Amino acid sequence: QTTSGRKIKPLSCILLNITQPMWKTDSSLLRFNDVVDIFHEFGHCLQNILSNQEISFISGTVGVEFDATEFPAKFMELWVWDKQFLTNHAKHYQTGEPMPQDLIQALKSLTEKESKRKIMDQIISGQLELDLLSSFDPNGDQSIMSIEENIRQRYNALCDGKEKDFSGKTKRGIADTSTLQHIFERNAGSQPFQYRYLWSEVMALDAFSAFEDIGLDNEEELKKLGRHFRSTVLGLGGGIDSAAVFERFRGRKVILDPFLKHHGAIRDGMLS
Repeated sequence: QTTSGRKIKPLSCILLNITQPMWKTDSSLLRFNDVVDIFHEFGHCLQNILSNQEISFISGTVGVEFDATEFPAKFMELWVWDKQFLTNHAKHYQTGEPMPQDLIQALKSLTEKESKRKIMDQIISGQLELDLLSSFDPNGDQSIMSIEENIRQRYNALCDGKEKDFSGKTKRGIADTSTLQHIFERNAGSQPFQYRYLWSEVMALDAFSAFEDIGLDNEEELKKLGRHFRSTVLGLGGGIDSAAVFERFRGRKVILDPFLKHHGAIRDGMLS
């Protein structure tokens, strides 16, 4: 809303780096990771276009604390695995046949296997970023390389840099400053970018567990809870502290259990 009282509808777009078809007559096929990226960016888009705030600098994603900015995006990613979504949309581009269940299960198994490594990479990258932003002095005696080495020693047993990712490429070693792209961006400031993805995922998985609790096939209850999610998480923007926004939606503070369970750290109610 402008100072004159005129209301302006939000305008948002999604930009993605998706491989174009080789020929104009070819179909544009999406990799599974492309679909996840679309859902992720759609989460940001929803928070902007569904905002209820009338002041622009606390509307949508603007004004949200950095450790919660990825919350709606990480939340939307989780719906990619919804059975109904996969049945309705994951189809062969020529035959129209739905994705076979054994292929879906193989994708889930690969994702679950990779998730623990990904989480550890994020923790290590986050620690490196925090150390660089909090204690590194470019004019001091300690170099960036020595900070990297200190972290490698601390997390020595977790990654040797020789594992391969889904594409078959060899992963870089841990604690590599060159992988922290955000830290080199213009106007990056002193905010830790890596940590926000982890905490946002904790929030997202806890929020998503509310939908799982009522049943993902319970359409009427999903609609009610979805409207509640819209009016709180998506609607309040940066006008209210993100922890308070979460409590309005969930009725309590964030807990770690859904995050730990999702990544296989809790099985049958016990830490594994």
